[in-house]
Amino acid sequence: MFKNRNSYLSIIAMALINCISFSVMAEPAQKTYPLSPDDPEAQIDASYLDIPAIVPPTPDQWGKAPRSKAQGIKVYNVEAGREMKDFQDNSISLREARRLPRQAFEPSYQGEVELYDSDAEAAIQENSTMEDDPNSNADSQDTNSAIVAETVCGADNRVKINPATSYPWRTHCKLYITFPDGARFVGSATMIGPKKAITAGHCVHDKNHGGWAKSIEVIPGFSCGTKPYGSAWATYYLSWTGWTNYKDPNHDMGIICLNKTIGNTVGWLGYGYWSSLSGVTASLSGYPADRDGGLCQYYHYGNLSSTTSYRIYYYIDTFGGQSGSGVYRTINGNRYVMGAHAYGPCPNSATRITSSKYSKIKDFCN
Repeated sequence: MFKNRNSYLSIIAMALINCISFSVMAEPAQKTYPLSPDDPEAQIDASYLDIPAIVPPTPDQWGKAPRSKAQGIKVYNVEAGREMKDFQDNSISLREARRLPRQAFEPSYQGEVELYDSDAEAAIQENSTMEDDPNSNADSQDTNSAIVAETVCGADNRVKINPATSYPWRTHCKLYITFPDGARFVGSATMIGPKKAITAGHCVHDKNHGGWAKSIEVIPGFSCGTKPYGSAWATYYLSWTGWTNYKDPNHDMGIICLNKTIGNTVGWLGYGYWSSLSGVTASLSGYPADRDGGLCQYYHYGNLSSTTSYRIYYYIDTFGGQSGSGVYRTINGNRYVMGAHAYGPCPNSATRITSSKYSKIKDFCN
């Protein structure tokens, strides 16, 4: 068939080269995180620079959810563009709630990339106090106090975190939110699972802009305009009927399910509920719009000033754009989110994870 042996060997050699080339093309190099700022995947669109911070509802918009209707949940399928009617609520009665443990929490995970804690958090004193408070009732209804947009409390003591590529900073996320009416906003969130993030309810649902957000891009460890770990996109939202139906700030909390397990890379914070938070030191890190155009992460901490059944209050400096940041405590070196930051003025405040909210969060997006 072949005229000589050399021709035959040449054909075999070319075939082997083609196979090797195809194999290299078919298996691109594995990404190494954190990405270089020059990596195209780490870049943001220029149009993102002009998006304003999301703001919570003003006092004249506040609702007061009837106690019996506040604790239901709604789940929204982003791709399908509709609520999931068949999602199991699994609500519990007040009598059952009173028999729940006085505390419960899920663990944190530090991720697959380099583990390293910034000195900015070194001043936090670990606080393992978990005494029960006999006057606390996690299922009683709060009244809406004077809460508006987030504020800086006196001297500005926020610490800039850049780059935000070490733990726990890389668990905090920048949100780019688009609502059905075309309105776009920025907010914050915190990873609490492989593909689960906690945020404010008004980051996922706003009646004034068409209801459920049309899309949310979630960027963990966003570092002064770059995406060291790329980004993920929301696939489902969970929120409470007290928020979606009544705009009650006591239930202004949302959970985002992502399209990939980006938490396995960046890690996540634990989360939980405690019947007493007396004397607890709280930490908060997010993306305030009054600093660096909202492109950099800022951190502050301080003692809780007071708590109610549905809210926690603190003199931690914040600003618009930080709505949705997980407010967390540290116990024996482990961090646990207690609530989702959402309101001011000083003291600023978060919607608290209660026993019933904890159970819904735990069962969602696993």
